[in-house]
This record gives sequence, structure tokens and C-alpha cells, in this order.
Amino acid sequence: MECLRDRIGLEGCGANTPASSLSVNSLPGITVKSIEALANEERATAVAVWDNIQTRAIYRFTTELRAKLAVKYKLNSAIQSIDLGQAVDLTATTGAVANEYRGPFFDLGRGLDDDRKRSHFTAHAIKVIKFYATGNLNGATFKVFDCATGLALWTKTQNLTSGWNTIAVNQTFTAQKIWVAFLASSLSTVTLTVDSDLNNCYSCRSYVMGATGTAATALTETTNAHGVSVVYSVVCKLDALACSMPELFDLPLWYLHGSELMMERLSSDRINKWTVNREQAKELKDFYDAEFERVLNMAVDGLTLDTSDICLECNNLIQVKSSPVFGC
Repeated sequence: MECLRDRIGLEGCGANTPASSLSVNSLPGITVKSIEALANEERATAVAVWDNIQTRAIYRFTTELRAKLAVKYKLNSAIQSIDLGQAVDLTATTGAVANEYRGPFFDLGRGLDDDRKRSHFTAHAIKVIKFYATGNLNGATFKVFDCATGLALWTKTQNLTSGWNTIAVNQTFTAQKIWVAFLASSLSTVTLTVDSDLNNCYSCRSYVMGATGTAATALTETTNAHGVSVVYSVVCKLDALACSMPELFDLPLWYLHGSELMMERLSSDRINKWTVNREQAKELKDFYDAEFERVLNMAVDGLTLDTSDICLECNNLIQVKSSPVFGC
């Protein structure tokens, strides 16, 4: 859930104000100096310690949230799979254009009929990109863009040989619309037509088309994916829910970061006034853990998720009661 990174800030270290307006050192018992006291050879500064704390807190939060939601709901896994295939027209090529990207986009906002509920849980999962190169090229650039912000979510450079090339991705992306694109500044591209049947089904989850452009926020849509084939799935992930409504989870995250900092103090091999006072660190950790549990329960209990959501099934708890049988 990388979207939650930096939701909680570390005030006084030159960082920007976090979106939540909450800083870990505004919790009782935590100061920048106490975090600096935890630095060691592996993490030499307070910022490095804080980055490690955030990583642990995010992973722990993911596990805790999954457990809380599982009591009420069953989360489906993959709900649509697409392979754009390798049927290319080698006679229909488009010449190289400086700074132009080409490839298919996938839009979770357009691929579902209006009378069905858009899910907060859906995300894009990309296994591999298969690209047909019209010639050899060293340092070819491939990107996955967030079309709302224009930012590159994933980038890879790879040497290409003429013909089909495979670029491993193996990542998920929670943005509503993503663009999987090849930088065609130095190489012409072949035609790979996006099958119109991909978007003509009642149960479609993602809308797929080809596109060209120099900015992900201003695409020119086309049926041509320009030799960029993708093995793709729509999956249901907790990341997407947390990223779609992060404000709901800011308070539990605040306390969870405090708890992980106290765990760092308790396990530190440094000797100073903060690390030797283990009783205070333990008491603070217990307090933060209790507050985290309380406010996370409040957040999850307040969620009423519509089970017509394509990612959810109601997880009804079944109680079995037995009565003793008397006699022989």
C-alpha cells in the first residue's frame, strides 16, 4: 500500500506537510531527537529510520485491515484476464516520433455497465509486456503511467532485438486508468489491433484501447496498440480500498507508526537515554497498540460495503449449536 507512505509525517526534518496533517512526533513520548537516537550503521539518519518504520507499519496495516474486513466480507481475487495476443501487421508501421509514447491503456472507470457498482477494491495487475520490435535497440524505455496525474508508476529500460521481446513487470497498480507505453523516439512500431470484443461484454471490468501521446493526461485514443501486447488482469486488492479513501485510515496509521517506533526502541542495540528506558517504551507501545486497535475497529465497523460490489461477497458467519442427547 505505497499510497499510504508519507500520509503520516515527521515534522522538523524538512519534509512537506503530510496530506493527513498528522506527524508521528506529535504523539506523546516521540521527538525527532528520540528517532535520531535510533540511527545506526545501517540507517544513519532519523529520516532513514523513519523510512524503515513506515515500511513496517504499512505491511502491518495491510495484514490487520485484511483480518478485520475478512470477518464481514469475502474478497474475490482475479475477476478479469486479458492477453492482447501477438497478431501483428508487419506491413502497417508507424514511424518513430521524438518523445512520443505508444501502447494500450486500461480504464477501470469505463469498463462496467452503469447499473453495476464500481468497486473500491479493483486494481490493474500486469504480468508481462510483450513488444514487437522492428529492429535492434539498446536502452528502450517502457513505462506504466497514471493517466490522472501523468506520473510514471513503473519504468524499465531494456535492450531489444528484432521481433518479439518480453519485459517482466509483475506489479499491481491502483490508479483508475493506466497507460502501458513504449517510447517510440528511435524505432517505428507495427500495428497490433485491440479486439473490439474486449469492450463489448456485460461483465467487462476494464476498458481497453490503444493510445499515442507525449503526456499520459492527454492521450489520442486508437485501436492500435503499436506492437505493445500485455498480459493483464483486473484483481481485487485491499490497497485499492485504502488508496481510494485514505482519510478514513489516517488515525489508525498514526498510532501504528508510533507503535513501530517503540518496537524500534525496544530492539535497538544503541545505548542512550531513550533506548535504556525500556519500561517507558513498552508502556507507550501498549498505549499505541490499544489506540490503533480501537480506532481501526471504529473505521472498519463504520464501513458499509455494498455486496453488489464486483469484488465482494458477503461472509455470513454460520453458528452451529448442538444439544446433548440423553439416554442410550
